[in-house]
Amino acid sequence: RTAGFRDGHRFVASLRAPGRPGHGELGVRALGGGGARQLTADSVSVLGAVWSHDSRFLALERTNDFADVDAVLLDVTSRETRLLTAHTGSKRYTPVAFSPDDREVLLISDAKDGVPRLAIVELGRDTLRWLDTGPWPVEAAGWSADGRLAYSEDADGRVTTYLMRTDGSGRRRIGPERGTTSFVEFSADGRRVLLSHSD
Repeated sequence: RTAGFRDGHRFVASLRAPGRPGHGELGVRALGGGGARQLTADSVSVLGAVWSHDSRFLALERTNDFADVDAVLLDVTSRETRLLTAHTGSKRYTPVAFSPDDREVLLISDAKDGVPRLAIVELGRDTLRWLDTGPWPVEAAGWSADGRLAYSEDADGRVTTYLMRTDGSGRRRIGPERGTTSFVEFSADGRRVLLSHSD
């Protein structure tokens, strides 16, 4: 998985660690070419990342094992990291988007009840609050520039995408009525939503 810089000149990508099959690290490189600058050097695999709007930070997905995934905040300049989701046992926390003001990170996590659900971690306090999206597993989500959330839920094989505010109000379905429709991303201004659809 890759993610573009907000300034449009660089991107972050997964790198294979030499001599360590299946182990991934993250590096940043310029779109015009040249080598990648490695950002992480972890004892476990780092598989994905999302950028803050000011391009200062990445929220990483650090995989301890298949069932145990941490969300970690990384300073792109200093390469310092901070664990956002301290926990015990096997739980998955996958960061998917920063809030418009970069003060919070939207996660998909199974830590509440074993089902992938939406949660928001407030940076600085690193406190977690859960969002009510109903009984079905959440499989994709994003946060628009104007503060709305989009998320896709899998209702026994029928995937549907919704928009709502962070307080749970204004929930409405988007996309075609038939088939499965999954969220991909918001446009930079939040006025459009890219969806993947199959009927």
